[in-house]
Order: sequence, then C-alpha cells, then structure tokens
Amino acid sequence: MVVKKSIRIQLFDDTGFVSDRMVTQLTEFYAGPKEVHKGPMRIEFTLESKEDAIESIDYLKRLIGDLPLKVKGDTTVRKIKEGHNNDDTFDNDKENIINQILEDNAENQDLLIKELRKIGFIFITSDYLKYVIPNTYQIRKGHPETYQWLVRVTKVAKDPRNDKYDPQVLIGISIMNERSDKVVLYMYGEYRGRKRIPVPDKKPMKLSKTNLLKFPHYMNEEERLKWGIEHRLLFNTAGKKPSKFYMRWYKDVEVGDELKISREDMESRLSPNED
Repeated sequence: MVVKKSIRIQLFDDTGFVSDRMVTQLTEFYAGPKEVHKGPMRIEFTLESKEDAIESIDYLKRLIGDLPLKVKGDTTVRKIKEGHNNDDTFDNDKENIINQILEDNAENQDLLIKELRKIGFIFITSDYLKYVIPNTYQIRKGHPETYQWLVRVTKVAKDPRNDKYDPQVLIGISIMNERSDKVVLYMYGEYRGRKRIPVPDKKPMKLSKTNLLKFPHYMNEEERLKWGIEHRLLFNTAGKKPSKFYMRWYKDVEVGDELKISREDMESRLSPNED
C-alpha cells in the first residue's frame, strides 16, 4: 500500500489559533520550518520508516529552536545565494522528492510551481536553457517552443554567465502563452514523460509573478544575452549606471517583479545629461 505522505501543522499562541497547514511531508522536511514556534502546537506526521521518524524528530527540534533553522533566505533571485547545492537531502534523493512533489500537487499547476520554488527551483526560458544543460542532453523537438523550464539554482552570481544550476532535473511548464495542462519531466538528461496537471486559469501567467525576462521578438540572441547580463549586474549593484545599450532596450523588455528595478531607482542612476 502506498501512503501519501503529508504533514499537518497547527500552531497556537496565548490568544488561541495561529495557523493550520497541510503540506507535502518530503518537501517540508527538506525545506524545514520557516520560523521557531514557542507556543502550543499539533503536528501530524506520516511515518513509514525509521528514516521518517528521524526526520520528524529533526523537524520538531528545529521548530522549537533546539536546532538552528535551515536558513534558505528569500526565494527571489536576489537572495538565492543561499547554498541549496550544500543540501545533501535533495542531492541524495532528488528523484523521489521530485516524483513525490509531482504526485502530491497533481491537482493544480500553481501549487506545483509553489512547491518547487520552495526548494530552490526558478524559471528560465528555452533561450537560456542551452547555457544551462550539457551538450549531451537532447530536448525533444517542439519542447523549447512550448515550455518554460523550472531548474534548481545552486549559485547566483552578479554575472548570470557564472550562475550554477543543477541540470539533472528539468520540468517544462507552459506559462507564457496559453497555459497547457501538460507538464514534461527530464531527469539526468533523459526525457521521463509528461503528466497532465490542471491549471487554475488557461490565461497566460502574469509575467510579474515570475523571475523571467521577456524580450521583444526583434532582439537577436546576442542582444538578449548582453542585456540580461547587464540587467543582473544593475540589479545586484546599487547605484550602478546603465549603459546606452541597456537603456536603448529598457522600455521594450518586460521584467518579472523578482528581477525588476523600479523606474525611480533607474532614473536616480542616470546623470542629469542622460535621457
């Protein structure tokens, strides 16, 4: 019998009820509690093995403050310098973790995306995918035009050419055009098939909810890469002035909120003589 592993977490304080969450147990154990809780609590685990018991004890010790929290930082790209690559839990059991997340969130793509984001996955475009994956990987015909890709980031540098990713897991989801219920999975460079996971709304996901850059069709590949590199440098370096090349495309490139530089910030970086 296969038991769906979930964990229910109910927290209380002196005034009464605080929160009630039902989440995927494997993901919650991997990510750890977000904060220490000193008040009353009710926790429901699913234990199938000795390892489950050990991990549940570890989780409780972190929740009550006996062990330090696994500080992951924000999920925004600005703060992804959090060291997901040092987490042996995912590296040693990534196939089971991914399959469990896909199974537990099979009723809603937005929930699936949220769970993957919790453990360090970010979206990249097909244009950028070829810079991430080894040359030996074969992405099936039609997939680059259809999907955007969730890939686990392990290091974010000021220059995106120096970013580090874990290309062993690639999850393709269509979010930028009309959304599709098809989700494709690649593991270790091989196509592992697709799942049909419903989307709550067939309309394209708002770019503002992603960490993506959407370039105009008339920008060539070299211009896109050059602009993206400079944008990362500007995003991570307060006060750095943009080049004329960057400003030439500034109004034409759509930027998700996680990477956005406010217009006020950008204007403050420009000298009075620049437009």
